[in-house]
Amino acid sequence: MNEYELRNIEDKLNKKGIYDVRQIARALNVHPEFPQKPKIIEAIIGYARGEVAPTPHSLRGAPPKSYEHDEELVAQIELLRKSSQTNTVGVSDGSTESSVSVEGVLYADGRLRVGPSGEADISPSLFTRYDLRTGDALKGAAMTGTDGKSATVFKIESVNGASPDGARDRRDFSSLTHIYPEIYMPLSLDDDGLLCREIDLFCPIGFGERAFVAGADNSACLEALKTIARRICAVYGDVEAVLLLNNARPEEATYFRRAFGKAAVFASTFDKSDGYARMTAVTAFEYAKRIIERGGNAVVFADGLFGGQIEKELVKKMLYSACYAEEGGSLTVISTITDDCPYRLEMLAFAGVIARVADGSAALDVARSRSDRAAEYLGKDGFAAAAYLRGKFSDGGIEGVFAQYADNAQIMEAYKNGR
Repeated sequence: MNEYELRNIEDKLNKKGIYDVRQIARALNVHPEFPQKPKIIEAIIGYARGEVAPTPHSLRGAPPKSYEHDEELVAQIELLRKSSQTNTVGVSDGSTESSVSVEGVLYADGRLRVGPSGEADISPSLFTRYDLRTGDALKGAAMTGTDGKSATVFKIESVNGASPDGARDRRDFSSLTHIYPEIYMPLSLDDDGLLCREIDLFCPIGFGERAFVAGADNSACLEALKTIARRICAVYGDVEAVLLLNNARPEEATYFRRAFGKAAVFASTFDKSDGYARMTAVTAFEYAKRIIERGGNAVVFADGLFGGQIEKELVKKMLYSACYAEEGGSLTVISTITDDCPYRLEMLAFAGVIARVADGSAALDVARSRSDRAAEYLGKDGFAAAAYLRGKFSDGGIEGVFAQYADNAQIMEAYKNGR
């Protein structure tokens, strides 16, 4: 324990008024038996030493008028407490201690992850003050410690790109009204790529859908997912893309980060533990929920969800996050799933869209691809044309039709009578 730093903190507390000292104690969840200033300071120093345990605030009575407190001093106290618990010095005498700017996502373990490898703790007082949630994108300042200890965030400057003061008043995902998707998301606009044109005709996707890219081979499914992700990112600039890679190869994770620079990439490579894979997946979906909470549109592109590292019921819960909200905003989920998944049929049963990749091909298996809301998206004539072509080319050969017509509108016009 660094006694010099303890004395320094005690001196700072003594120079503050009793209101400021009480606010610091409240931020640390320290509640002394007696309310006098010396007793409060004594309890705070005991907390820093690891001798006083934090206790939750009582929910009785009126809420505090303000959460304002000396954030930097609270962070110093938190670091000292952490050092006392590990029997090492967490804060120096000032010669090497520094404050740095940080930006990252709050993961399910309560830590801020900055880029693919950096991490920082967050002062507990900030969770209460700003009602921080898993998946929040944060910017702030952190105090670094000595002996290789991670930084501790002591100041939040923005939450999801907005002022942190408004974070406590935001709506909650669980309060949103889920309704059937209404807005079509065509992929083949200004593009003649075969896969996207086939999806638009035989299994059209809408905002808020729960969709699967299914097939016998995961590499084919992943390539199809990449194509869909590229098109959505290119066509829909206001959509926020969230890429989730579970049990991926490290070089694959690097590719996605570079190829989709504006997307949020959450990757658990195969060298990580099962627990890390679970935490990463939960964080990715929570990150997407934070987007729809502020009225935005998010699309989660997921690969490897069914690799066995995440329990089935949790996977189902994450997939059920797909939402078209009556209040505004949508969360679309597009995930790969292969035939060797032991509960594949159970998962496909509640999918709104299935894009089945043909064996040994980059094209769709049109007979086994579907969209529950194709009639609403395509209209009567387009739906009739798709139904006719699905039956006529159920054994393959549909590529010739797409080669004959410049776009899907011409195909739907040519076959609008179902022949």
